[in-house]
Amino acid sequence: MIQNKLYNINYIAIPKAVLLHILIICLIPFFAISQTLQLVKDINSNFLPSSSPTNFININGILYFSATNQKFGMELYRSDGTLLGTKLVKDINQGLNSSNPTNFTNINGTLYFSANIGSGYDLWKSDGTDAGTVLVKDIYNEFYSYPKFLTNVNGTLFFTAGDEINGTELWKSDGTEAGTVMIKNILSGRGGSAPENLFNHNGVLYFFAYHNLYGYELWKSDGTEAGTVMVKDIYTGPNSSHSLYYPNNFVSIDNTLYFTANNGINGSEVWKTNGTDLGTVMVKDIYVGADNGVNPAIDRLINMNGNIYFYANDGNFQEELWRSDGTEAGTVMVKDIAVGSNSSYPRDITKVNSTLFFSAANGINGVELWKSDGTAVGTVMVKDIYENDNSYINSPKGFVDLNGTLYFVANNGINGYELWKSNGTNAGTTLIKDIYEGTNSAYDFSPKLFALGNTLFFSANNGINGYELWKSNGKEESTLIIKDINVESSTPSNLINVNNILYLSANDGKVGQELWKSDGTAVGTTLVKDINIGAGNSNISMLGTANNNLFFNANDGNTGLELWSSMANNTQLVKDFFNGYNEYSRISYFASINNIMYLSVTDNGVLGTELWRTDGTPAGTVLVKDIWPGSGSSEPKFLTNLNNTLYFLASNPETGFLGLWKSDGTSAGTLLVRDTGGIPREMINVNGTLFWTTINNQIWKSDGTEAGTVPVKTIPSAFSNDTYFLTNVNGTLFFVSNNGLEGGTGSGVELWKSDGTEAGTVLVKNINLTGNSYPRDLVDVNGVLYFYADDGIHGMELWKSNGTEAGTVLVKDINIGTSNSSDGTYPFDTYLTNLNGTLYFVANNGVNGRELWKSDGTTIGTVMVNDMSQGIESSTPKNLTKVNDALYFSADDGIYGNELWKLTPPPCPVEIILQSPTNDYTNGILIQEVNRIIGTIAAANKITNTAKVTYRAGKSITLHSGFMVDSGAVFKTEFGGCNN
Repeated sequence: MIQNKLYNINYIAIPKAVLLHILIICLIPFFAISQTLQLVKDINSNFLPSSSPTNFININGILYFSATNQKFGMELYRSDGTLLGTKLVKDINQGLNSSNPTNFTNINGTLYFSANIGSGYDLWKSDGTDAGTVLVKDIYNEFYSYPKFLTNVNGTLFFTAGDEINGTELWKSDGTEAGTVMIKNILSGRGGSAPENLFNHNGVLYFFAYHNLYGYELWKSDGTEAGTVMVKDIYTGPNSSHSLYYPNNFVSIDNTLYFTANNGINGSEVWKTNGTDLGTVMVKDIYVGADNGVNPAIDRLINMNGNIYFYANDGNFQEELWRSDGTEAGTVMVKDIAVGSNSSYPRDITKVNSTLFFSAANGINGVELWKSDGTAVGTVMVKDIYENDNSYINSPKGFVDLNGTLYFVANNGINGYELWKSNGTNAGTTLIKDIYEGTNSAYDFSPKLFALGNTLFFSANNGINGYELWKSNGKEESTLIIKDINVESSTPSNLINVNNILYLSANDGKVGQELWKSDGTAVGTTLVKDINIGAGNSNISMLGTANNNLFFNANDGNTGLELWSSMANNTQLVKDFFNGYNEYSRISYFASINNIMYLSVTDNGVLGTELWRTDGTPAGTVLVKDIWPGSGSSEPKFLTNLNNTLYFLASNPETGFLGLWKSDGTSAGTLLVRDTGGIPREMINVNGTLFWTTINNQIWKSDGTEAGTVPVKTIPSAFSNDTYFLTNVNGTLFFVSNNGLEGGTGSGVELWKSDGTEAGTVLVKNINLTGNSYPRDLVDVNGVLYFYADDGIHGMELWKSNGTEAGTVLVKDINIGTSNSSDGTYPFDTYLTNLNGTLYFVANNGVNGRELWKSDGTTIGTVMVNDMSQGIESSTPKNLTKVNDALYFSADDGIYGNELWKLTPPPCPVEIILQSPTNDYTNGILIQEVNRIIGTIAAANKITNTAKVTYRAGKSITLHSGFMVDSGAVFKTEFGGCNN
């Protein structure tokens, strides 16, 4: 397929097969993968936290389960058995909170479950997509309805839930809010009948429910109120035949339902029913006497070849394996495994073809793997796995049938609890893999094994990754971890460029959050200093640089949060301004001028908040001037370099008003320029003129002189503190302000500009005609202003402006429709960054989550760089920082956790010549681009198989003789390209 979006293309001698496809034009998503994107270093390579996968279920050949991740808490996941195919379905309870999805049930290919969005557990459903994972109904008005016992009966979901009027009762759902209704209020009042153990028997729902006249008894329902009735009051009167301590397991054989119950005469025994009162009878009183029934179904009733199997105690042989054909005479002990009055304790009874497997103890070999064909002779130990152990501790468990082979977990005394399989013979019962090598165990006391198709899925711990999702086909080499869902992260932050070396704070899992540096290589990414020695965090926050010296705040555990510096191999405490353990000095504003760092510092109450300077040494760190003498504070703010002189806003002790000050670094040279009044919001140097705003929406400017320090304009508004995001673009001040007045007049929060005059301080564009567009994250790229805004139609999206109304336009609706491509939770979450004339930023298109994007200012040229965390899971790039020609940032690709990455854009060529076979493409997604103005591409190569290739140029693309595209491949041409 050829997709032509570039109109100045020369097609020369194109094969007929290609020409047939030229007319087909369609758009497909693509990634700019020609750039070099690499993990710099997995700083924190510890893997100990566990995702603890559980609640496995098969929906249309896909495994669904719940798992825990440090970003999302416990949420819903899906897996096709591959790394990339194992992903979060939806972060239901957003953020670190857990929705704890549970009670999974398959209804006609749709997953139903209960989940908690913070206001309580309610009924949800999912088709496996984020958008298709939705709340079915809020049953209890934002409280806990807690749907349980979800059961499929002929395509209708039955479950129990509680509301504010009826308590916990029986409900049903067709998957819609309107079709989710209570079936019957069995017990009036808020207590409810609390139905349990819902079971589908031949299209009729059976369950136990409570009524104050009958206790917990057996009921059935056809889904209607009239058809929901008690089957029989087995334990006559208000007493219960249902035990709250045992599961009362059901098993269905033909038209008969078997279960366990206590009639108050014979104790807990096996019963059967045909759905009528008269047809509900005890099968046999195995342990004769009212107080002696011991519930023969503590584990579960199993159907094999028309007989039910279970363990029971008849008072003579203790707990042994039994079977029943539904008659009293046909209910017999299979074998006295532990001869005499001892119990063999059969557990995990599992049918594999026509053989029962279970664990049992014969009193000689301990608890081992047994099998039975239903006869005494055919009931034998399969293998003495843990030799010379006659205890009852080391029991095989977690039995699962996978295509006629038994999989289970066992301990042989050498390898700990590991994964085994058995074909029913001694020789065929083998350890598959020692996942946690040595005597350690890969499994806890409740192993979770699940068979799906030809693959066994399970949760295991290899001692490195914690309990994570694994798979096996029964072979050692194919028993592999699928994905480490919950990984440790170093969480890089505070990225800063110091003389073309990246400095950052990170946690390697050993010394806490500390100071690191990187030259862009794994070897060159190293810890600078363990400031707070040991596992404690030094809580670093970067300030800035002066004379190649990095200044930052840090806490060494002794002096509290104070000023530090790092240069070459010397990282030191500069000054403890506020003496004392756990005390800290507040360093609010800073600026570097002539290799000196100026700071606004709050000390221990002697001087208050005043202006200081430092050269990075303790001796060279001094007070510039105590502007407000004594313990009072002048509170210097917005320290700014104007023509190598420091300017700042501070309080005048003589008038108490805010004023503009300047300093040459000496006390005598620190002088008031002019009182201005107001409470400052921001200040910026725009090509030699200072601009600042106050919270009453007043804009000031200054050339550094008293006469040149004047108000520019006060924007009339009913709202204060609404002039901010001051940004310089080629000498024009852009900012955000609100001229909204009482009564709804005015434009609201929109984009403004100023040339320093009152007349030239104007609204650029009223972007949102019906409300506020809230422009934010303003940045200059090649003389064009880029920002995020909401026009009320497309959501919060990427815009650009040349300073005119007509030139202020939406770049691209990344998250199509009214949804936001920015999460909008706080400013600068998009991290708009200029890298060599190209805008890089973070956005969410609603399909791939929050990922790294780039833009050349056109719709076509605004593309996702890479879907680092496949699917809806976000890699959430943060702290985008330019060092040399590379972009550094932190991101979580779903494999390594939140770590340090870098992007190195390739050189931008003017011409590319593509020849066969050197430049033939057979698979993958590739973009070849040249200069967006004068670039040309000449192609005589072949694009075959499943390759998806885009050629992007500013001038021309020429397809020469020999160029060919297979019918299964995709070829696109586009107008655009890269910047030199």
